[in-house]
Amino acid sequence: EEVIGVDLPSFVELRATECPPPVKGGASGNLTKIATLETGLEIQVPPYLEQCELIEIRSNLMENIEVAIIIKDSSRITVEDNQLKDIKQTGLLLNNVVDSTIRLNTAEGCNEGITIQEGNGNNITDNTCTGNSIGMRLLSTEKNVVESNVCDSNNDLGMSLENIKGSNRIENNSCKYNLYGIRLTNASNNLILNNTVSGN
Repeated sequence: EEVIGVDLPSFVELRATECPPPVKGGASGNLTKIATLETGLEIQVPPYLEQCELIEIRSNLMENIEVAIIIKDSSRITVEDNQLKDIKQTGLLLNNVVDSTIRLNTAEGCNEGITIQEGNGNNITDNTCTGNSIGMRLLSTEKNVVESNVCDSNNDLGMSLENIKGSNRIENNSCKYNLYGIRLTNASNNLILNNTVSGN
């Protein structure tokens, strides 16, 4: 018998199962420490990482699946430079994620490109959400920076801000050629400035 093909999963989600305690003051400089992932692989991680935190999801192509990336109840992660295409539900879903970086991702042809729900202290920057039903959606969030994202040519909303609790900064985003550019629902005490909204 010959093996003629192997189907690999579209993505894997790995947690650090063994990790030394966080290093005090370790957020600065180029310090690292060794963590063991659940597969047994040892990798270098930032000194502030705690056991069971997700680490990085970077440079993946995910297409034609239900949901590409789901991250829940996590902190200090990086989701960067992923391509999410033709996802039936949500390209990138963050639920109760804090102090994380979401940047340079592309979501195209999804129901919802990027959705952030009940998270705070995140930097969501330089992502591109085009050709989705909704480009980017924030629900019940606070203290996030949403900056320099492109949410153009979506079928319904470029950006939807719903029940956002306050202190979010929505700045320098492009929301062009959607049915609606930016929609706010039950939102107060947020900074929304220098966004480009046209052709909607």
